[in-house]
Amino acid sequence: MTDERGVARTAFGGGYTDVNVTYGRRGVALTAGVMKQFTGSLRSGWHVYVGGGLASPGPSVSLTVSPDTVSPGWNAALSHSGGATMYQFGSDAKGTPFAEAGVGGPGGTALAAYHAWRVREL
Repeated sequence: MTDERGVARTAFGGGYTDVNVTYGRRGVALTAGVMKQFTGSLRSGWHVYVGGGLASPGPSVSLTVSPDTVSPGWNAALSHSGGATMYQFGSDAKGTPFAEAGVGGPGGTALAAYHAWRVREL
């Protein structure tokens, strides 16, 4: 699918992609990742985030997409991976909900708060 300029879009017609790494130990989690808003340019729309919360033990990695917009600042989310499928549902500091779906593993669940920062155009 492409937009009016011929720029490729996701099946959602916009949104962002998220690459995440989470590690849980004794119920405590650290999470970090990179999000890319679909802007039509590879150089813009990048965000990084880091946070913590509660999680299943061990490492987890995921690649997800969302039809929503990246929200810089504080966000909170519940994520779950069963097999190779990953889902995440959350809310930003303004209470705006978001959802992501994709692949990840190994299986586990995390409840985390994280802060996202916009990265200058590359």
